[in-house]
Amino acid sequence: MELTSAKIYKKQGEFAKALEFYDQAVAKDPSDPEALFERGELLGEIAMNEMHWVCARRRPAA
Repeated sequence: MELTSAKIYKKQGEFAKALEFYDQAVAKDPSDPEALFERGELLGEIAMNEMHWVCARRRPAA
């Protein structure tokens, strides 16, 4: 249930909500490789989005 909900929220771009459900899935079964992988992938995507946002803010205006 948690993993399915997490994937749906991730697909909708609701990363914070998706992370909540991935955290629940990992808490429920800390050895679930799919939940761990998907959570890690989401965290990487969040970090990349933040890095792009920071870089975009530093670009000089044209």
